[in-house]
Amino acid sequence: MANPTKMKLTVNIEGVSTFDLELALHEVLKLINEGYLSGNDQNDKGRYQFSIEPPSD
Repeated sequence: MANPTKMKLTVNIEGVSTFDLELALHEVLKLINEGYLSGNDQNDKGRYQFSIEPPSD
């Protein structure tokens, strides 16, 4: 039985408070929902970056 192909999401978030982490995670989820496969942003309170690896054959 073959293994189903899977995507891999890698996320790195840094923030001053847990609220900053939550805001960044919501932004990552919004971008994924809009079809982005990678992204990043930063401000004075933190930063995030994410990438989605497509399924491997």
